[in-house]
Amino acid sequence: MSSIVRDLNNLEIKKFTHKSKNKNYKKPYKRNSKKSSQFVAEVVDSIDKLGDYIRIEYDRSTQSIKLFRDWKCWAYKNYCKSNNIKFDNSDKVFIFNPESQFHKICENKDKLLKFESFIVEKFNLKEKNVRMSGQYLKMTENNALTLNLLTTDQMSEIRKKFVKKKGEDVTDVFGLTINDDFKFRIIEHIIKKLYGESVKIGHHLRVAIKNFSKWKHSVDNNDTMLLVILEEYPDGNKEVNIPGGKRELGESSLQAGIRETNEEVFSKFINCNDKPYFKFCCENMDSFVFKSSINTTEDQKVSSKDNILDEIKDNLLKLKI
Repeated sequence: MSSIVRDLNNLEIKKFTHKSKNKNYKKPYKRNSKKSSQFVAEVVDSIDKLGDYIRIEYDRSTQSIKLFRDWKCWAYKNYCKSNNIKFDNSDKVFIFNPESQFHKICENKDKLLKFESFIVEKFNLKEKNVRMSGQYLKMTENNALTLNLLTTDQMSEIRKKFVKKKGEDVTDVFGLTINDDFKFRIIEHIIKKLYGESVKIGHHLRVAIKNFSKWKHSVDNNDTMLLVILEEYPDGNKEVNIPGGKRELGESSLQAGIRETNEEVFSKFINCNDKPYFKFCCENMDSFVFKSSINTTEDQKVSSKDNILDEIKDNLLKLKI
């Protein structure tokens, strides 16, 4: 008996209770049935069979562009609810194989935008609601937002001029003073005091606040304000945000930012040819800072040719007199 006890005391016992104590320990693999299940969609021979809501993706394995019927987008869901249409969640896909390799097209920005414009014309996508997947945007051009820096006087002029557009959720515009207290909690407190506790801060404004250190140098003085918008959705939710949104096929991220801003604030708020003061990228979003180029007057910038024509007309009137 004593010999057995002595042998047990000399026995080396290895512990495998925790993986950090043993480098050879491997956690048992658990198969996830949801992830392993393959996505199957009906392949169609015409874009028209996808409907008006489409999602575009790029398949690296087959080097093909895939256009899916986008029944998951909120716009389609709202359309079905508002028009009492039966919700259809069938998966359909149209496959297009470009002549050139897509990843090579993406290396040149001009070629990419021409190729996307070609797709829009070829498949008549102008009247369709096309959404680009995150994977597609990473390969091509990002979505965009604009940070519009204004003086107090400019902000008051914009508020007078602003009118809610039909089909847009933006119901109001106002300015946030930019100073050392430009922090999330302080801004959230100000916004909730203005529009109630239920109002939320939108993703674009969160990106701007989070990356304040990147564009802080663009602020000239304490009189500078950041243009923000109030969006009220059909379900009653309210959100304070800054202008921006998803780019469309054939347009750059800068063009998308300007277009979205002009749609949400008012027409020609930023001229198409205006260049941003500063640009930075964060969370797959291109952010453009504008300040001196913003138009607040009723008459937008007039070209030199138009000025010459006006002078000629005035001179002709004087001669008649």
